[in-house]
This record gives sequence, C-alpha cells and structure tokens, in this order.
Amino acid sequence: MLRGLRDEGPCGRGGFRRIERMWHRAARIDRHLTSRLKRTIITPLDAEDIRSLSSDLTGILESLKEAAWEQSNLRAAAIPELLTSMYESVYHSSQGLLHAVSTLPQETAIADFARELSGHRRKVKQLQRELVASLMEQADPVGIIAWKHVYDWPLTILVRFHKTACGLQRTRLKNH
Repeated sequence: MLRGLRDEGPCGRGGFRRIERMWHRAARIDRHLTSRLKRTIITPLDAEDIRSLSSDLTGILESLKEAAWEQSNLRAAAIPELLTSMYESVYHSSQGLLHAVSTLPQETAIADFARELSGHRRKVKQLQRELVASLMEQADPVGIIAWKHVYDWPLTILVRFHKTACGLQRTRLKNH
C-alpha cells in the first residue's frame, strides 16, 4: 500500500485487490497452520500462542485491506504527503514486527519493536492531527468525514501492531 501511494498515487482498485489477495493467502496459511498444529504435538510454542499470533497478523492484514478499500472509494486526484508519511511509519513498524517474530525467543527484539512502535505511534498521531486540522478548511462535510476516516487507519493499524507486540511479550514470558 505504501509503495502504491508513493509510486502510483491513490490506492485504486488494483491496490485493494493486491491487499485482498494477501489477506486470502494469509487466511489459507492460517487454516493450514491450524490443521498442522492439531496434528503436531511437539512445538517450541504452545498451539494457542501460535494461533493467537496468527490471528493478530490476520487482523493487521484485515485493517490494511479495509484501509485500502476506503481509500480507493475516495477517488482522490492526489494523496496528501502526510498520509504517505503515516504509511511509511506503518511500513517501518511492520519490518520491526517481522524481526521480532523471526527472533521470538529473544527479549531484545520484542523490546526494540515495542520501543520503535511507540515512536511511530507518536509520529502518526502528530501527522494525523495536522491532516485533520487541514481538513477544516474544506467546505464539504461529507468529504471531511470520509478523509478523517482514511486518516484514522494508520493509527488503527499501529494499535493492532501494539496488540501483537503484547502477545509476543506474553508468549515469550510464558515460554521462557
């Protein structure tokens, strides 16, 4: 979504379709993972922890899909640069999450992700305030509401990242 915003402008139906395909692929992986966990007795983590992490990651993808859908419905000529910056923070947070998950037993990766995520949330909140303030110059109340909702999505996605970080920390503490 970030690449589409930066390179192609507003996320049109094509961007939404790509995210929807990722979401469907994640759902297939989730079903496959669940069926394999039912057959597997020995795992380094509890099956419920793996299922919880999988559910959290699916929730993040669902949020991205909904954000892309709402943005594609706006049919805007240009996306504000600050919104692109918000999604850059989301993208960087996703990289931190990937690192934290791939090095799950290590506490430092999870702590670094949580610290980085906190900084990204502060940045996104600030950018969101600036964007909402600029909305007040518009005369169209429906447009204001629609754009405000689009501006809420990056923060919503980061909240889902935070929930995932908390789950990772619980898993690490429980299995350590």
